[in-house]
Amino acid sequence: ALIQQHVELEPSLRPLMSRWSRSDNDNTPNNDSSILTLLGYRTGARHRQGKKKQFPLVAAHTDVGMVTVLLFDRGQECATLQRRASPNENKKAPDTEWIDVPLPPLVEGKDPIFVVNVADCLSELSGGHLPSTLHRVVPSGTGEHTNKNPATRNGCALFVGLDPHQKLLFPSRKEENLNGEETKEGYSMTFEEWRKQRIARAQSALSSPPGS
Repeated sequence: ALIQQHVELEPSLRPLMSRWSRSDNDNTPNNDSSILTLLGYRTGARHRQGKKKQFPLVAAHTDVGMVTVLLFDRGQECATLQRRASPNENKKAPDTEWIDVPLPPLVEGKDPIFVVNVADCLSELSGGHLPSTLHRVVPSGTGEHTNKNPATRNGCALFVGLDPHQKLLFPSRKEENLNGEETKEGYSMTFEEWRKQRIARAQSALSSPPGS
């Protein structure tokens, strides 16, 4: 659908579609860089700080790869996933900066429900038409649980990547800066080259003084 609306993105997105539509009989080695991670949350000191002073369990961030697929168990309520409100949502509710994302529990006998976040590489390949999902995890629940009997919530996150040697074509895109709007020229590089560049940018931003 995105290619139909923006035909100029076809050179960037078409190779991904052919790679992800491989048949079950395709015995080509799969060398992608996807990572499956187990997640665990439990009540602790941050649940007892009060809402005004409460710090996130996981700070606001975007993911590096293509998409992230989340699945959670039937654990107790102790952590809430939130995403940054979109500009349109801000217009409708100016005081809403973060929106809670329901985390459907895994129910025996029923198909699981997944939460999917768009990650940075897919966002850039789409020319920004699929924005990266800025998200965080904050404490939730009543805080009645103690260290001896904590509330817990577990899940897993599949960070979907590509073959490190996959050649990618990133389209031109318009970006806002202090001088207004400018066009960033398109470029080509492998997924691994892009990933290292993206991590270097993030590390540089973290080490820069505030306001610089």
